[in-house]
Amino acid sequence: MPPERRDRLALVGQRLALNGQMKRLTGKETRQKLRALGLLSAQRESFGLRDVARKMRYDWHSHPRHQLLYAFKGTVRLESAESVFVLPPQRAAWIPAGIKHATTIENFDCGSIFLAPAMVHNAGERVRVIGASPLLREMIRTATRWPAEHTTADPLANSFFETVALLCEEWIEAELPFYLPRPKSRMATRAAEYTMAHLDAARFDEAARHAHASERTLRRHFEEELGISWSKYLHQARMLRAMELLAQPDATVTEVAYNVGFRSLSAFSKAYREFSGDLPGKRKMPGET
Repeated sequence: MPPERRDRLALVGQRLALNGQMKRLTGKETRQKLRALGLLSAQRESFGLRDVARKMRYDWHSHPRHQLLYAFKGTVRLESAESVFVLPPQRAAWIPAGIKHATTIENFDCGSIFLAPAMVHNAGERVRVIGASPLLREMIRTATRWPAEHTTADPLANSFFETVALLCEEWIEAELPFYLPRPKSRMATRAAEYTMAHLDAARFDEAARHAHASERTLRRHFEEELGISWSKYLHQARMLRAMELLAQPDATVTEVAYNVGFRSLSAFSKAYREFSGDLPGKRKMPGET
């Protein structure tokens, strides 16, 4: 790649990055934040929460209740022991009770419903990003009528959350491939780190060189450990990074396409649509402003 093109891409990446520094909460600070939100002390079995945060990373933690998280605006990166997920706007995430995860928020406006574990059968044992129907979105909005600190007995609230719990068993089956498997060995980790740092021009021979392995060895090891080929890992990484960049208010589709390694806008649009179901750009649900 010509030096001037690489310099331009570097500048684009810097401009698309959010202003300010990411605030990284320690484990203690994370627990304090969760307690302040009422998540650790709520007396209600189930409740709703609306939260707005900017550039913050919550340390590894878990909740005593299932969480159905919906992104109104911005993006969130969810990390579990097995995978790294990206939750773009107008999508939802399912986080089962007791599952440890870390959360990185970028200019995020979200709504959540927290449900008692016994209310949802077949809740699963892993984080999932799922499709979000207009019904799910409106129920998330409605749930905020009953926040964690709401203690008054309310038959309507009880019926509402029981209905949500029943619907969750259907919703969590609509899983989307918005994640990357997390490498465990040093070889695969080195290859993945190189790939993530060079999405605009990553090459397999260079990934092998960074992993200190032959291409044949890395190809076999990578697929056995992560369950997908390196080329598919690269493609999904590019699409997930594109989702994060496109959620920024000053992003342009052309700049994002170049930033994640596409030299053709039409090729990027096609790949993005096949992966996400949407054309690259601002996705709005009916009634959104």
